[in-house]
Amino acid sequence: MPNKTSSVVFLNSNNWVDTINENIDHVMEDAPTKLKVTVNVSDADWQRMQELHVQWMDQEKQMFADQHKQQEALWQKQSHRLTEIVRNNEGVWLSTKIFYIVGSLSLLSIITIVLEIAFYVYFHWIL
Repeated sequence: MPNKTSSVVFLNSNNWVDTINENIDHVMEDAPTKLKVTVNVSDADWQRMQELHVQWMDQEKQMFADQHKQQEALWQKQSHRLTEIVRNNEGVWLSTKIFYIVGSLSLLSIITIVLEIAFYVYFHWIL
């Protein structure tokens, strides 16, 4: 079981860590306005950085192109699968008229239930 002294030391160390974190946060807030850095870059290094940037951009473009091709292949596969389902009359398909009739009746039922609950609450608990 820890003694009282170790608890006090632990609490003091936590306060010390919090103080350090607050000071670091304060320095980071002021850094963009107060911190000035001067760098000398040779032409060869600058050229190399530009080449690396171009290589990185090309890699990113290629990655996005590959992702686009992969997504397009998935969409085509899904479209083909749905076409096969419809062609074979598999699955449950509702006509537009049945959809609107069932949807309207469902909405009407929900509104009726909400009104019944509202009237019940009003007449039994409020009055």
